[in-house]
Amino acid sequence: MTNARLRRPRKRFFRRGTALVEMAIVLPILILLLLGIVEFANLMFVRHNLINAATQGARLGLLPGVDEDMILDRVDEILAQSGVDIEVDTDADIDFEPPSPPDVVGMTTITVSAKTTYAEASIFGGFLPDSLVINTHCTMVK
Repeated sequence: MTNARLRRPRKRFFRRGTALVEMAIVLPILILLLLGIVEFANLMFVRHNLINAATQGARLGLLPGVDEDMILDRVDEILAQSGVDIEVDTDADIDFEPPSPPDVVGMTTITVSAKTTYAEASIFGGFLPDSLVINTHCTMVK
């Protein structure tokens, strides 16, 4: 037999299980990376829906005859339609500013805020602290 034939089985013998060890090292890192991407996407989904709900509430608040309870109900309705099933703290602040020059019509300013904690919005919420908050607001002027 030639030297090349003698070395081949030996080389395979020493490399046996290498792929398994490499996979055991890399697989947990890849799984954590994938779960992090999913968690980040979910938090961005919740944030986007909070912004949308605050915007829709502020748009409704500019209509005549609308009170704060109607705005907050609309925000809750928008969040329910989007599939965001979390506890959200909402607040609507409607201010009427009298005109500063007498010939200018007064402005109505409305600010709608919606906030929730990351732990509440998270898929894997057990490890996130309650001090991290997703806070959104929308201010519109009429």
